[in-house]
Order: sequence, then structure tokens, then C-alpha cells
Amino acid sequence: MPLPSPVPLARFTLSSTNLPILRAFTEHTYQTFQSLSLDTPHAHAPPKRVQKLTLLRSPHINKTAREQFQKTTHKREFNIPMLGNEKKQHYKYQVELAKEYLTETCPPGVSMKVQQWQINYANEIKPNKGLMSWIENTQERIEKLKQEKRDAVALERSKVIEQVAEETLEGQAAVDEPQAINTEPIA
Repeated sequence: MPLPSPVPLARFTLSSTNLPILRAFTEHTYQTFQSLSLDTPHAHAPPKRVQKLTLLRSPHINKTAREQFQKTTHKREFNIPMLGNEKKQHYKYQVELAKEYLTETCPPGVSMKVQQWQINYANEIKPNKGLMSWIENTQERIEKLKQEKRDAVALERSKVIEQVAEETLEGQAAVDEPQAINTEPIA
């Protein structure tokens, strides 16, 4: 069973509880993709979904008499791979054609879900101007806050240095002051 392509352009998911109808429509879908020249591997089958339901046979008594029902949903997936830049528009058009045609020819009892991804190549990516300006403004605000914090820390340091310098000068001034010498004779 082939694995899905890593980056598909589109994924067609078919699901049904009736396996023969699903197989027939899967083959029809594959032939449609081949006729539209879409490079598609055969469908792969994701895990089936099983719903179980248990009901009482009688609504009154005899709770042990029960009946069980089971509903199994089978799925098939087609992944259409993304191609290079030269075939991009052609591929988009072919996928849209296949989507419309298969929607019209989908038999009752089969549901079809189509997921499409937009192709963005590196040279086509255009930055969002609003987002870019928001990022620049945010970076400016962050730099401004950092600068304010640096200034506040520097101011605090200068206050501490001034306070230490004043205390040191006061201590030196007390030491440098000449003390009065008592010249009176000792009796």
C-alpha cells in the first residue's frame, strides 16, 4: 500500500458503508485522474471506522436480552502531489475539473471530501506589511524598555557611589581635623 505524498496539493477522501460501491467509485476516480493527466498513485485505505450499538430487545423487562448492531465505514484516499512551478496553474485547473466532475458523478451512499492546499514557493512569499510593522514597533519598544532599565540601573549605581563617597569624605574629614591640645599643666 503506497504512502501518501508528504505535501499534497489536494486530498480526495471517499467514504461509504457499502464496500462494493466504494470500490467501484474508487476505480472510477482513479480513471478520472488518469484521463486528466494527474500523477496520482492508487488509493490507500485509512483505518476503517466501526460503530457498535447495543439495544434492549424489550422495553419492559428481561434486561439480559439485547441485540447488537455494527456499522463499518470504509475509506479511500487519493493524494495528488505538488509539482514544480512550471505546471502549477495547469495542475490547479485539472484538480478543480476533477473535483467538479467527481462531485457530480458521486453515487448515493458515498461521501466525498476534498482538501486543497495552496502552493507557496519561496520566491512567491510576500511578507504581511501590517505584521512586519508590528514586529518592528515591538522591537523598538523592547529596545526602549531595555535602555530605560539600563538608565535606571546606572542612576541607582551613581547614587550608591555618591553616598559611599560622601561617607568616605566625612570619615576622612573627621580624621583630618586637628584636635585641640590641652596645654594646661597637670596638677
